[in-house]
Amino acid sequence: MPAPFYLSAEPLLLDKLHSGFFGDLLEIHFTGLSGGYDPDAPLHWRQRRDLSGNNIMAMGIGNETVRRYAGHEKAVIAYGKTFTTERLDEETGQRAPADVPESLGIVAELESGATAVYHLSSVVRLGPSFGFAFYGTKGSFKMDESGIWIAGEGDDEYQSFDIPEHPRDGWQVEEDFVDAIRDGRPVTHTSFADGVKYMEFTEAVQISMAEGRRVELPLD
Repeated sequence: MPAPFYLSAEPLLLDKLHSGFFGDLLEIHFTGLSGGYDPDAPLHWRQRRDLSGNNIMAMGIGNETVRRYAGHEKAVIAYGKTFTTERLDEETGQRAPADVPESLGIVAELESGATAVYHLSSVVRLGPSFGFAFYGTKGSFKMDESGIWIAGEGDDEYQSFDIPEHPRDGWQVEEDFVDAIRDGRPVTHTSFADGVKYMEFTEAVQISMAEGRRVELPLD
């Protein structure tokens, strides 16, 4: 099932990308800086790796979006930092490890030759808005809280990308999931094979952080 970001614009943006309007993608930037430093906040389940798994903040769901536009990864290198390593577990009344990074940086080499850069944090107060930016040899497009913006070859500034009333594609992930199983409805955004690649990516990030090295994909 797809990540929800900017689904209404996705078919039109992909058409422009595949037609060569932006040229070949060179760099992709995904930024999600939010929250604020609060060492006294209680432990949240997303800060526990035994419950959250390999995913870190919005890394996974952002990767789904990057993957649909730019393809699969060839290698990754990552660094994560947890500033408050223990927090109060309100269920037990005891302090417990907070072992999911609060700050994460990833540089990924894509199969296409492009570079994807991720910067995520939950300790940045008044940071830049959540969003994606795609830079090509001819043009660029970006998607953030202010909207969707594109620039073609020769443009000196971005223009707002207006989305027609149709087609529109909302996020109804639970309904789509049930329909795919019960009725055989085709999966249109993220296939099972894409899901496997996504899981490999999240595991490679964990390996890179733990071992301090570049990790090649696919994993052995």
